[in-house]
Amino acid sequence: MQRATVYNMPLAQTVAKDWAFASLPRKMTGVLFYWWQPDPTFLKLGGKRLLYPSLQDRQAFMNGDYREAATGVFIDKYTSFDLIELAPDVEELVKAFVIDFKVVNDLMLAQIDSQLSAKEVACRWLLANPKPWKKWVPDVTKCFSRFGLHNLHTQQFVNSRGKLTNLTCNPCPSGTFSSPLRDDKGLTYVCKPCAPASAQAEAASLECEPCPRGEFQEFSGAAFCQRCPRGTYQDVNGQRSCLACPTGTTTLGLASMSVIECVCVAGTIEEDGKCRLCSLGMFCPKGSTVALLLNHSSGIEDELPYLRPGFTSSPSSPLKIYKCPQEFCPGGMPGNCSGDRVGLTCGGCAVGTYPSAVGSCSTC
Repeated sequence: MQRATVYNMPLAQTVAKDWAFASLPRKMTGVLFYWWQPDPTFLKLGGKRLLYPSLQDRQAFMNGDYREAATGVFIDKYTSFDLIELAPDVEELVKAFVIDFKVVNDLMLAQIDSQLSAKEVACRWLLANPKPWKKWVPDVTKCFSRFGLHNLHTQQFVNSRGKLTNLTCNPCPSGTFSSPLRDDKGLTYVCKPCAPASAQAEAASLECEPCPRGEFQEFSGAAFCQRCPRGTYQDVNGQRSCLACPTGTTTLGLASMSVIECVCVAGTIEEDGKCRLCSLGMFCPKGSTVALLLNHSSGIEDELPYLRPGFTSSPSSPLKIYKCPQEFCPGGMPGNCSGDRVGLTCGGCAVGTYPSAVGSCSTC
């Protein structure tokens, strides 16, 4: 109303009560209406935009002076912020997409006249006008981070563009990583195999991970590192092989990460840091130590060293083995005798007792 007064415009203002207002400009002449573009509703009217002498002065508007043109309002639609990661080709297409507003209006008019679907009208225009839209189509060999050049014919990843035929971009598979390549056509990416001593289980990766301690990888292009086998260890990250345990030692399992995990092989026992052969009358599984022998308990005889029945030794000299009657010497830990028997070979009874039965002592 302020503009109508200032510019001497014969104007009556009205508001329709429902959606029927869209039909009013078609029924009347000399009508001003508020709408947006692109939209086919009033396209056939050939309406013209009403322009005022100058664009909006923000300070004037704040002071209540609305004689100038208001700033245009854009109705935008936003999608995924990481579209470049999820669908780089789509993002490139959207960036390159530029179409003249008149073309858009012509397409909408064609749809109204033909009563065809929007897709059919657009398809006809694309077939008839290849020159504009060919600039929109992304270069199929312009790969992005996490992708690499792929030959559709051979189904193999390649390291250069060379001839552009049959090339496209695919996510880098496991065992590889995406690496930038700049050539005469610009920047693209290729999938390179992981180097030995590293691996990558995930697809579309930017780098390979060095093998952790206890693992190794001797080949390139691996998805996983291998665990160090028994008898070896690796105490450093990113290695192509494992280190052998010292002679006479092995490991209890796979993927050992330190030399301290190397233990004496079966048939030997560790004493003062050295592996010694087990004497007759001893059972020494892998990993046996004098400390374990002195703390042996029944129920886990397959895992711990022990004295066999009929043999004994003293806790002070556990590896000095003596043979004795089995009924006196049940085996197990050094110094273990049946009943109340005592002595190096369990041959006597304690003070105040006497041998009353085979393998036992009675109180005097």
